[in-house]
Amino acid sequence: MILYLCCDDQLDLRGRLAAQKALSDAARYLPELKTVNLENRPWTPRSPVRGETCLTGCHRDNGQYDASRIINNLTENLSILPGPAKILLVTARDLTMGTMKFCFGAGRLGGRGAVVSVARFLSLSPVEFDHCLSRSVRHEIGHMLTMAADRNRSGTEQSNGPHCTNPGCIMRQTLTLTALRNTASDREVFCPQCLADMRRHLQAAAK
Repeated sequence: MILYLCCDDQLDLRGRLAAQKALSDAARYLPELKTVNLENRPWTPRSPVRGETCLTGCHRDNGQYDASRIINNLTENLSILPGPAKILLVTARDLTMGTMKFCFGAGRLGGRGAVVSVARFLSLSPVEFDHCLSRSVRHEIGHMLTMAADRNRSGTEQSNGPHCTNPGCIMRQTLTLTALRNTASDREVFCPQCLADMRRHLQAAAK
């Protein structure tokens, strides 16, 4: 499985470097996952002639961007990239989804695309910024790799999509910046159950 990283044009050098490190951190847990950086350019799923990117048509009147629409655009022409592939966008735009006031990121269960925003991390210290971005990136990768897809699995809850309830697991749900800072600073890891879920997904994709 190949996981592609792209960054939007508003993400500064600090954000791009932190995103690349976060992707490397995820790959350490999952050697079956090959990561490729798309040269820090916005992914262009449709006509570059018209200047369209994965952010086209996703802007809301309140200044935020619709995470679900971004994911749709990200994956529209993903088949042109080689191999079984998924793609992750790291953006400086503030995200929302559905009726939520904001979200740190979004990734569909078993889906081919995910997005993470650093907009809510910009006021943090460099160390907290890196921790929160790394945690968010790994969390959305977990969703793409079908952690907790089995509703009968112990240690999960489904109130806002599948999440893990095991202490210290990256796949626990965090809805506030305070909660995210607290969990990120603890250097959470994937629990054995979530790692097993993701590895099964990767092994199935390789067949």
